[in-house]
Amino acid sequence: MGALYIVAGLVTHPTLAAVVLTLALGASLVAAGIMRLILAFSMKRATPRSWLAISGVITLLIGSLILARWPINSVYILGLFLGVDRIVAGASWIGVSFGLRRSPIVKARSST
Repeated sequence: MGALYIVAGLVTHPTLAAVVLTLALGASLVAAGIMRLILAFSMKRATPRSWLAISGVITLLIGSLILARWPINSVYILGLFLGVDRIVAGASWIGVSFGLRRSPIVKARSST
């Protein structure tokens, strides 16, 4: 995937680079979804495999949706994913900070 990013980054036409990266994203999501489903169904019944199967189905569906609308969605899909990633990352950092405020280690350090 890194090599594909380098190749896409070397393309001087931004629209062509977006099309290539969107195709790679869709294909990798389909492949990851299939692999998660294979892994979920190959695990022993005693293990909690339902979450892995659900994740595989969702990933497969998202990858399929991207590929079904490719190259039309290349204009907005990368920005959409980056925006969602930034929102989730920001929310997780806020969660970490609230968790640290309640941590006994942080409270002990602030009282000394």
